[in-house]
Amino acid sequence: MENGAESSANAFCDSIAIGSVYSEGESRARKSGEDKLRIISNNSFTVGFTGILPFSRHLCEVTRDGELVNDKHYFHLG
Repeated sequence: MENGAESSANAFCDSIAIGSVYSEGESRARKSGEDKLRIISNNSFTVGFTGILPFSRHLCEVTRDGELVNDKHYFHLG
């Protein structure tokens, strides 16, 4: 489970290019990850995957500058 969650979060991050159209990534984020670990706000979105329960979370956060993706990063909470 742990490796799968990490791989999924990294694969999602890798699929979003810096400089790409933010709204396209946001649309994909709405269909990715786990509902309880998906956060979409005006300036960023986060997609998450659960590793070993109860605390391991693998996340990809994407931020924007105007209409374009300006940063993204994977992080692990656990």
